[in-house]
Amino acid sequence: MALSYKLRHSGTKYGSNITLADYTKQGSSLTLADYTTALSYKLLHSGTKQGSNLTLADYTMALSYKLIHSGNKQGSSLTLADYTMALSYKLCHSGTKSHLEAGSSCENMASLKFTHAVVCRIPLSFRTRGEIELEEAKRQHEAYVRLLRELGLDVIELPPDETLPECMFVEDTAIVCNGLALITRPGAQNRAKEVETIRAVLKKELDLPIVEIGDESAKLDGGDVLFTGREFFVGLSEWTNEAGARAVAAAFPEFPCTPVKALVSMAGPDVICVGAGMAAQEVLKRIKREATFSYQTLTVPEDIAANVLYVNGTLIHRSPEEIPESCKVFAERIDFPKRTLNMSELAKAGSGLTSCCLLFRRMRHIRSL
Repeated sequence: MALSYKLRHSGTKYGSNITLADYTKQGSSLTLADYTTALSYKLLHSGTKQGSNLTLADYTMALSYKLIHSGNKQGSSLTLADYTMALSYKLCHSGTKSHLEAGSSCENMASLKFTHAVVCRIPLSFRTRGEIELEEAKRQHEAYVRLLRELGLDVIELPPDETLPECMFVEDTAIVCNGLALITRPGAQNRAKEVETIRAVLKKELDLPIVEIGDESAKLDGGDVLFTGREFFVGLSEWTNEAGARAVAAAFPEFPCTPVKALVSMAGPDVICVGAGMAAQEVLKRIKREATFSYQTLTVPEDIAANVLYVNGTLIHRSPEEIPESCKVFAERIDFPKRTLNMSELAKAGSGLTSCCLLFRRMRHIRSL
């Protein structure tokens, strides 16, 4: 809306005011509405505030003049795709390489703003998982939940289930986006009870519309799904197959969906955090090749450090005791608020920061199916 207004009223190179009707008389087979509908989303949700020699106003003024005078789709030397790709890249990469900042336009990305989190306390049976210090694991989990509340989330805390040693890893059980909950089908059959518990909470207590996966051959683990705020990437693993990835695409058709492996997370709006290891870098290459949108990347020396949480403008990452070199990178590159958590005991079970909560934004209006 803001950009459409700018384009409509920015005038020509000489500054005269021109109405939308004046624009559409230029003879283009595509109207200004066609351009602005596609373009406004990218402009308003791309990149950071800092470092660019040109402001967003400069970009839109120049771009509107080009679009008005480019003629029809065939006659223009640059297509709309050329404009949007180039502009998206400029806005996303206009800052210096030394810092990443969560700009005000990025903060408007409602898909990465959360109101609720579902967590589950650690059961005593978790001590059966290797050399885990149960009391320390509980203290770490309590600190995790406390921080989520400090960041303004309404945290729904479920009691532990002693028959389910991994019940605190709630991320695996559902994918919630745009007011809709897709119930997963983890490949491990012994986790079916966890899925049932989360289904009941999301449906009965939070009144969310539920989508079930109809394909019996599908396997989908929520821990293999990365949502960037713009599109989905689904890791193919022992617990998730291509049928599971297709289920994500079917449940959220408004977002592109690409199957990839795991090893990455979102460190901020349009900022992908990735480890420096070979496997992680291969995943990043695939994402860059297949992505519909442009992203900034934050590479950290330790692969385990790439699993971070970005919650309502704050980046949560592991402690300096666990990831000393990566903490230096976070301190140097991230300009928005940061908090650290020690997850050493939970990590012994293969979990990361994203594993222990199911984050979502409660919609004002329930989405109909």
